[in-house]
Amino acid sequence: MTDDHIIPKPLRTPDPWQELRHLTRARIGLGRTGNALKTDDVLDFQASHAQARDAVHTPLNIEALTGSLGNEPYYCVQSRAPDRSTYLRRPDLGRRLDPEAASLLPKGDWDVVFVAGDGLSSFATQQSALPLFRVMQAQLFDWNVAPLVIATQARVALGDEIAVMLGARMVVMMIGERPGLSVADSMGVYLTYAPYVGCPDSSRNCLSNIHPHGMIVPAAAVKLSWLMREAMGGIFAAIPFAIWFFLAIEGVAMAAEEASNPRRSIPIAYVAGVLTLVILAFGVMVFAGGAGDWHALANLNDPLPQAMKHVVGAHSGWLHMLVWLGLFGLVASLHGIIMGYARQIFAMARAGFLPAVLGKIHPRFHTPHTATIAGGVIGIAAIFSDDVLSVHGQSLTATLVTMSVFGSLTMYILSMVSLFRLRRTEPSLPRTYRAPFYPVLPGIALTGAVILLAAVTYYNPEVCAIYIAFMAALSVFFMRKYQAAQARIPSEV
Repeated sequence: MTDDHIIPKPLRTPDPWQELRHLTRARIGLGRTGNALKTDDVLDFQASHAQARDAVHTPLNIEALTGSLGNEPYYCVQSRAPDRSTYLRRPDLGRRLDPEAASLLPKGDWDVVFVAGDGLSSFATQQSALPLFRVMQAQLFDWNVAPLVIATQARVALGDEIAVMLGARMVVMMIGERPGLSVADSMGVYLTYAPYVGCPDSSRNCLSNIHPHGMIVPAAAVKLSWLMREAMGGIFAAIPFAIWFFLAIEGVAMAAEEASNPRRSIPIAYVAGVLTLVILAFGVMVFAGGAGDWHALANLNDPLPQAMKHVVGAHSGWLHMLVWLGLFGLVASLHGIIMGYARQIFAMARAGFLPAVLGKIHPRFHTPHTATIAGGVIGIAAIFSDDVLSVHGQSLTATLVTMSVFGSLTMYILSMVSLFRLRRTEPSLPRTYRAPFYPVLPGIALTGAVILLAAVTYYNPEVCAIYIAFMAALSVFFMRKYQAAQARIPSEV
């Protein structure tokens, strides 16, 4: 081999850190001059360290913040940490309001309260809190926003107690984040819905790294506004499944023909059924949600057994007892649903709204057997079609649940309207059951049903359109059928 084939080595090795330095402000690959770092890098490090210390220890300039608010109302509070030294050594004191400061917060009815807390960087709060609050005021023009609260010696959880004292349904804590050696003015935003004292951090949404060289204020405002509206809207979006807890309670009336004294038995059954459902629904919510982190149970089909498993263990007899009780309850529920839909189909067929074959009675068992079988066939077909058919991204069974909610709410509204009309036009009409606390309680029921129907319609427009189409088609069909029947009456007479 000759010297011509020797590949010359580069005189200088390329710096492997050069590309990374363009992507981060972190100090990487500083290099050395002799046995020490470069003087410029050392001085820059010391300056950043001093700036971080200043961010932690410099008091929040409350006068500058309040001066920028102009004539807008605001509240100034502090935590139970009397000074900065105690605040840094006792994080727990920064999470609770000073009793005297708490007395300054009047109880109200607010959608959200914004809290500007100094946290571990007064620089960040001084720089970004008020601009973010201004942008959010403009974006939440249709919300009932409480006056700004300025909190000193504050930790994130302090916002929970502030919201409780003010009566706010949501709290946004704008607080200085722990400064680093690259950024000393970074602010974090913590959004908590339905806050309470002792609320865990797992219940919060967080936006961090808000500063001029990170997430800028307008971008943070867009994200925060979306999170806030989703937090508030998520409640209404879940209404169909919340109503499902109490749906079909009206099916109790279907058993009227089975009772020897329906005038007495049906009201007792209604009241007992509603009370049982309310007690059990709140019991499951409290005991399952209170057993641990409810986020771990949110997407499970069996949250109550899993919560008990967390408390008593997987091999406890109490757990097995609960599972068996749940199984028998499911079977009983299915039997109740079967009886309800069969009686409803039978009654509609007997009244002429469905084919007459569905109104037949079994000669031996004296039950509406054709209606029972027809409803079962439809239910089984829906189950097997769940993986095939979907409406706007949700399964067929979920769509049927939502559609049944539309039907129930429509019936509730018509029932309440009929109640008010009959009380006015037929005051002496014999009644087997009188609605209690008339007209206040029926008025509340009517108002609630209208609000719920509007919410379900807003979040399920496609299902609502299908429901309206079905109702319109069936109304036209039955109207023409009725008109045809009326036209035949003279000739038959």
